[in-house]
Amino acid sequence: PPRSLESEPIHWYTRPELAKLYKRHNGPVWRLLANTGMRRTEALQLKVGRIDLESGHIDIVSTAAARTKSGRWRRVPLSDAAKESLTILLEKYGRTGYVLPRITPESLSRNFLHNCASLGLPGSLHSLRHTYAAHLVMAGVPLRTLQVLMGHASFKTTERYAHIGEDHLRDQAKLVNL
Repeated sequence: PPRSLESEPIHWYTRPELAKLYKRHNGPVWRLLANTGMRRTEALQLKVGRIDLESGHIDIVSTAAARTKSGRWRRVPLSDAAKESLTILLEKYGRTGYVLPRITPESLSRNFLHNCASLGLPGSLHSLRHTYAAHLVMAGVPLRTLQVLMGHASFKTTERYAHIGEDHLRDQAKLVNL
């Protein structure tokens, strides 16, 4: 039997929703997370020395002080939007040695929820990770590639992040004319 008889769709953000979030306080942080799929703790522990804007990647590492969920490092390629966000954040907070402000994980999540509430949007900070995955899947990125980008040890976990929007499903279904 299923573990739960209740099933709710996991929220991820559309481009128009993201555009609204990016205009709020900490917009560059939300944009970075939506364009890299980083977990909250990974983002808060990201050090300036782990960024290579010229080559276009960041290294998410696991240390005793800041362990990644899987315990393994991964390299995340940077989109132009992620680079723009990093440039803003490095200018603002980079001299601390970290990319994001030195706040607690709970404070970062609360700030995001406050931004969402003010816009009438559902979701949580973790929804930005789902957003990254959903947009990659709808762009045709293979699930194995998504698994590596997300840092998932299990393919089953990656499948849970492979959301597809209603408009995308409708457009794809129209391709079949039997």
